[in-house]
Amino acid sequence: MLFKKIIFILASIFLIEGKINAQSFLNGSFETNTCPAGIDKINLTNVAYNGFMANSFSFGTWSGTGDMDILTQPTYGLAQQGLWYVALTGAGTDQISMTLNAPLVMGNPYTISFYDRGYSGFTPQPVEIGLSTVNNAYGTFMASTSVVPSIGVWTLRTISFVAPNNGQFITVRTAGAIGNWTQVDNFTFVSTLPIELLDFTSQCKDHSTQLNWSTATEKNNDFFSVERSQNGFDFIEIGEVKGSNNSDHRINYSFTDSKQPEGINYYRLKQNDRNGNSSYSNILVAEKCSAKQDLNYEVFPNPGSDFLNVRVSNFSTGTKLKILSSVGQTVYETAIENNLNYIDISGFDSGIYLIQIANDGEILTRKFTKK
Repeated sequence: MLFKKIIFILASIFLIEGKINAQSFLNGSFETNTCPAGIDKINLTNVAYNGFMANSFSFGTWSGTGDMDILTQPTYGLAQQGLWYVALTGAGTDQISMTLNAPLVMGNPYTISFYDRGYSGFTPQPVEIGLSTVNNAYGTFMASTSVVPSIGVWTLRTISFVAPNNGQFITVRTAGAIGNWTQVDNFTFVSTLPIELLDFTSQCKDHSTQLNWSTATEKNNDFFSVERSQNGFDFIEIGEVKGSNNSDHRINYSFTDSKQPEGINYYRLKQNDRNGNSSYSNILVAEKCSAKQDLNYEVFPNPGSDFLNVRVSNFSTGTKLKILSSVGQTVYETAIENNLNYIDISGFDSGIYLIQIANDGEILTRKFTKK
C-alpha cells in the first residue's frame, strides 16, 4: 500500500524568541561560586572544585592530584563576561558537568552556545560536548567544535544536537593531552530565530522531500535560505524562499528538495533579515523519500507511568491513533499529524493497553504497559 511518507526524526516545533526553550543552565557562567573574591583557584581536585562551584561538578581522571582551574585574575585573561570562568586540561584529566533546570527530551533538537579561548604556551584543544543523566560521568558524546580555540581571544561557539537521552547534565571536556589547556565560559541555550516559527516538518511528495514551515509573526524578514547536510554539521544552501517582511498572522511556506541524497538528510532554515543579519533554526532530520514505504511506529518508554512517545513513520493524511484497554474499550483517540506524538497517560489505570495505528484499512497494533 502506498502512503505519502512523512518522516522527521525530530519533534520540530521551534519556540519563539522571548519564549524560547524552557531549558537553561543553572550556572553556565560559573559566576555562582564561593571562591574568595579576586583569587584564582588553580589545580583543584574534583572534591575541591565541587566544594566551590554551584551546579557544576568535576569528575576528571586527576581526581586526587587535582588539575581543575576556576579563574578570575588578569594573569590568564579576564572572563568573557562577569568575573569567573573555568579552564580544562585535555585527555580527560579535567571534565565537568553543568546542571540544567530540567532534563532534555531524548530525540528533540537543541542548540547551545559558549565561548572558548586559549592561553599562550599551553596549546588549546577543541571542546567536546556530551549529555549525561548523572553529574559525575561524561555520558554520551554529542558534538565537538572541531576548532582549536584562539590564543587570548574569546570566540563564540554554537553547537546543535539531538538529545541522545533524557539527561539533565551537559558535560564538557577537551581533546589532546594533559599539557593542553582550554578556557571556557558562558554556556547558554540559543534563541534560534527572531521570528515566531510555529512548525518545521517534512513530507514526501512525488518522491521528493517537501519541507513545510509556518510563521506566526515576522519582522524585517527578507528571505529564508534552505540548507541541507548529510552529517548534521556541514551544511550547503539548496534554495531560497522569499519572506513576508513584517506580519502578525500565520504564513505558510514550503520548499521541495528533489535532489536529496540517499539515506538520512539534515535540514535547517537560515532566516535573513533586511539589515543583513541572519539566524538559524534547529535541525530537522528526514530520510530520503522513495516510491513505497510501509506504515510503521514505535512506542517508548514501555512500560510507562506518566507519558508515552509514539513515533510514527510513513503515515499520510487520515492516519488515526487509538488506545484500547485490555477489555477493548477505547480510552484515547487522535489523528496523527506529527511523527513524534506525546500522550499523557498519568490518569490511566495500571495494566496492559493496545495502541492501534490505522490508515486506509491497514491497522498496526502494539502493546504497552501502564505502571
